[in-house]
Amino acid sequence: MRAYALLDGIGDTLLVREWTRENAYFLAGDGIEHGEAYGALRAVSAVCAVGARRPGAAEVGAVAVLAVVVPGKPVTVAWCGDARACHQPAGGGAPVLLTRDHNLRQ
Repeated sequence: MRAYALLDGIGDTLLVREWTRENAYFLAGDGIEHGEAYGALRAVSAVCAVGARRPGAAEVGAVAVLAVVVPGKPVTVAWCGDARACHQPAGGGAPVLLTRDHNLRQ
């Protein structure tokens, strides 16, 4: 089983950089633990919402994509914010967008 996590922090401070790196690690680990993406992303966002991982981090925001690959099962993808995930078909062709933005403009 594999999990791929991408977080893009909002802002360019040291706290944002450390927060996104740390939480990408936790998000990937939770993806493996849950065996699917949606439940893992919800679990990590609930922890992050209360700032439990790091003091002062409750003010940090990010967009995220998590993909979980379990052999013999369909890949699951979860995301929040205006992060995007695409699938590149085998043998070439145009990438296929798998996500829709979640943002205030919508």
